[in-house]
Amino acid sequence: MRRWVMRLLLLPAFLLRDLWRRLRGAGQDAVPLWQDPYPGGPVAMVALYQSGRARPDTLALMLALRRQGVYVVAVNAGALDSAGVRLPVDCYVERRNFGRDFGSYRCGIRLVRKIAPELDRLILLNDSVFCVSSGLDPFVRRLLDSPADICSATESAEVLPHQTSFCLSFSGSCVRHPSFRRFWDRYLPSDFRPATVLLGEIALSRRMQRTGFSRETIADLDVVRRTVAERPELATGSAVQSGQAADWCVAGNMTHRAPAALLELGVPLVKLDLAERAALDESSLEGVGARLPEEDRLAFAEIMEQRRQNLGRPNRLDRLGALCGLA
Repeated sequence: MRRWVMRLLLLPAFLLRDLWRRLRGAGQDAVPLWQDPYPGGPVAMVALYQSGRARPDTLALMLALRRQGVYVVAVNAGALDSAGVRLPVDCYVERRNFGRDFGSYRCGIRLVRKIAPELDRLILLNDSVFCVSSGLDPFVRRLLDSPADICSATESAEVLPHQTSFCLSFSGSCVRHPSFRRFWDRYLPSDFRPATVLLGEIALSRRMQRTGFSRETIADLDVVRRTVAERPELATGSAVQSGQAADWCVAGNMTHRAPAALLELGVPLVKLDLAERAALDESSLEGVGARLPEEDRLAFAEIMEQRRQNLGRPNRLDRLGALCGLA
């Protein structure tokens, strides 16, 4: 009850701040800082929020995409050294930091329409995950070779059932469909997290479902439930001790609740907000890190430690909003 009271009290402040940020950036269109010619084939749009130097795991993801012949577009809400010229990508854009990942997706998809109007596959990815180097090549190949029009890494039962948006792969016919185009033409980016989840991630998933396009989820709810039921140690959280590990993992967003199970199922992506969204303690996070290949453990630990330091310095509104799910 207290959580809902806090949400109601803080909601006006978040909505007003979101409106102010949108008005400040009205008319500011992002343009590529550099761009190579498009030779044909699949395209990947990677949404970043990084400054200075790019994270090593992000570089590994981009290199894996390039090895598979993918034309890579990076849209960054931060600013990299040397205007991103050292990134292994084909097109690099820096944009104002507003609208979260869906704001970058919208910017990138508008650009992709101009660069590659006849593409045969479009992959959307963002840097909210740690990319495990050892499994990236087969995972990228699976996204490219999916027989379905829409392929996602995971799905979620949180709020409403939907395919999660940190990793999505669309067929060319899906990208060119009027329903897909209308969604992105009408989508209004927002910094308000619940609006991005409801009007972005969930709305896109359900709209595409209504069009009748075929769908595939690499680690779907049933697969994760069976996997954790057979091996409860793959779940992370208090439910493991209570004997309800499998049900707990799929009751909300399994990307946060069962990262070890996803690694076992061939999804080499670990969400970086495990502590905030799944309330995992330090020992649980260390357990997730211990399942990574040796060459990735140190990088993962450094990223998580940096996040802990950054989370200790948010402004007061964001700190309160994080307690009740608004930020």
